[in-house]
Amino acid sequence: MSDCIKTGFYALATMNCEGCFVVSICATRTLLEVRSAVSGQRLALATSLWLITDN
Repeated sequence: MSDCIKTGFYALATMNCEGCFVVSICATRTLLEVRSAVSGQRLALATSLWLITDN
């Protein structure tokens, strides 16, 4: 992720559109990772609540 951020700053500093394209891909991937992590936590929370209430 830090490489993505460095690439982003470099792209902004040099106005390099190829870099901007890489950054958009990086940003999308990061957002997807965050979303999957959040949904994974929700799933774990739901499972633990179900186990608690089931017993």
